[in-house]
Amino acid sequence: ELALAEVYLAGGKKEEGRSQLEFAISHAPQTGSDAMERVARARVMVCLLASEKNAGDVGAGDLAVARKAVEKLRPGTSKRDRLLAALGLIEARGLKEAGDVDGALEQYRIAFDAINRLCEAQPANQKLREWRVGGLTEAADLADGAGVVDAALQLRRQTATELIALLDGNPKDVGIKTELSEALGAISEAALEAGDTLRAKEHALRGKRLIDEVVEGKAATGEALVQLAGHKSVIAACDHSVGESDQALKMVDEGLEHVDQAEKMAQSSPMATFRKAMLKWQKSSLLGFAGKGADELKFGREARDHLAALIKQKCEYPSVRQVRRALAY
Repeated sequence: ELALAEVYLAGGKKEEGRSQLEFAISHAPQTGSDAMERVARARVMVCLLASEKNAGDVGAGDLAVARKAVEKLRPGTSKRDRLLAALGLIEARGLKEAGDVDGALEQYRIAFDAINRLCEAQPANQKLREWRVGGLTEAADLADGAGVVDAALQLRRQTATELIALLDGNPKDVGIKTELSEALGAISEAALEAGDTLRAKEHALRGKRLIDEVVEGKAATGEALVQLAGHKSVIAACDHSVGESDQALKMVDEGLEHVDQAEKMAQSSPMATFRKAMLKWQKSSLLGFAGKGADELKFGREARDHLAALIKQKCEYPSVRQVRRALAY
């Protein structure tokens, strides 16, 4: 029964896999080290799948039972440590869902300490490292959305460092390129906000080169196109800061075209809408500097309307706080 559940999960059928895991647990033997290990893993998987769907779906009782099952396993084994690290991530997601940002970030830190030890013990295990990247990205998004800027930047840098190492071993991996491009985009935007336009443009150009390879390699997705638009937004701001207004406007217009492409692919998302709003705001500003007041107002109002619509959606990322901050500007 557990093997069947794992087949469902491997095929992307999470709901079927979760149901099968619960069925297997209810019929599992209560003795034997192998049975105990597989049941503990199943209990953690049930909680993990629920937390990916909605962290609020994970009951405190289910989590406590899962932790008790894991703690019965022989200490010092990588399997036990990995399950405990997974429980840490689940608890972090629960705290995030409850609005406890500080508690969630601390729990992520504890989970990462455990995952780091596993990665050090098994440096060739790519799945472990990819798992660490996923957790780092989750935590960075949380910190970014809550305005914990220093923590967000540190987490993005850790993510980028890990992804660069993964890319060295898998230079053609589209998924790794896309994730690294996203991390570099966030770092470049943070540098731009800090006024470091040289570093901002350096990271944005590097991210753009990566995502260009993805888009030109016929692996274009809405996410990739929106990322490309984000890199061009940063490059435009840097160009404008040194008086290259025409080049900046060209970058902004290209960015808007990329977002439109993403939406035509029926892959619109809160981030696509947010990116469109920020690009229109940039265009409004550039047109204002050029003395085109009517067009400045037109694009400024469109940007405002996009942001106002996003607030009503109450999306997780970009967070309501990030959208309100942009709308206030």
